[in-house]
Amino acid sequence: MAFGFQYLQRIEVTPNLDKTLNVGQGQDSQPSPGMWTYNASASGSNEAEGVVDAANYFLPAYGYLKVGDFIFANTNDPASHIFTIATSTSGGVTVTVLV
Repeated sequence: MAFGFQYLQRIEVTPNLDKTLNVGQGQDSQPSPGMWTYNASASGSNEAEGVVDAANYFLPAYGYLKVGDFIFANTNDPASHIFTIATSTSGGVTVTVLV
């Protein structure tokens, strides 16, 4: 099977600007990397890790993914992985396998 948007979900993270919890130089001025999940397991797109980490697998989502974003993926062989986006343009999307 191929990449499917129905298996990609963004993890929402918001800063807490309470000064007792966040230092004055918080991350408001510098956006944090985006975090995503992708279900490539048998109940999702049914892909192995080698297919998901291949160049351009995430190409349809290049407008959403930016360099440095993380993808937490469940695959069917082996089970779970963490990728970071190395390049994300209309010409190609590549990932680096962290775990």
